[in-house]
Amino acid sequence: MNINNLARSKSPLSTTLLIGFALLPFSFTIASACFAAKREPFSNKEDKLTNEELQIEADQQTVFHSNINGRYIINPGDGLSVFVWNEESISVPQILVRPDGFVSLPIVGEVMAGGQTIQTLSEDIAKKLNQFLKDEPVVTVSLIGLGGNSVYVLGKVARPGKYVMESRIDVAQALAMAGGLTTFADENDVQVLRRNDDGQQFAIRFRYSSVTKGKQLDSNIFLKSGDVIVVP
Repeated sequence: MNINNLARSKSPLSTTLLIGFALLPFSFTIASACFAAKREPFSNKEDKLTNEELQIEADQQTVFHSNINGRYIINPGDGLSVFVWNEESISVPQILVRPDGFVSLPIVGEVMAGGQTIQTLSEDIAKKLNQFLKDEPVVTVSLIGLGGNSVYVLGKVARPGKYVMESRIDVAQALAMAGGLTTFADENDVQVLRRNDDGQQFAIRFRYSSVTKGKQLDSNIFLKSGDVIVVP
């Protein structure tokens, strides 16, 4: 259709078509802008870790890495075996770490086991025994039970309860052990409750919905004994 002929025409139809052609470039511009807006990546400020949470997670990762490679930290509720070479009468094949962290051993009496590694506890017991034995004692402490190395999962999961960590696990793995979240669980408000060395409790947010999509993986922290995962 010739635009010039439409411009010379006086009919209403010609006038309408001419206005339509004139507005056509503006229509393409508006459509393009809308398409670009739809393609702009979605940003959710609630999904971003705060500086405080990042520092908490960095600190706990440092603690975790200092406790691996044979440096397991003994917890109340763990089972131990204490063997003293050539001293069967003072060896203890099985002993449970009490809630206060102590164990009772022949001759030396009360020894703090909680918070120590296997190596440091062996050295501590040997040092105490050295005061009573003529020969320098050779002490071997073995871990025979992990009852104290536990985490707790409560709230809207399939199987809430206490779970023993036989190896290092993260939040997602603990939730899997508990059977996963139920239908009405709030995926965006899962919290890990943890106590510091002073006994004060603080919360670390776990982004379940983001982690399941391969995002915000830094919130999927390794767990420590005594951690409580709360799923509202």
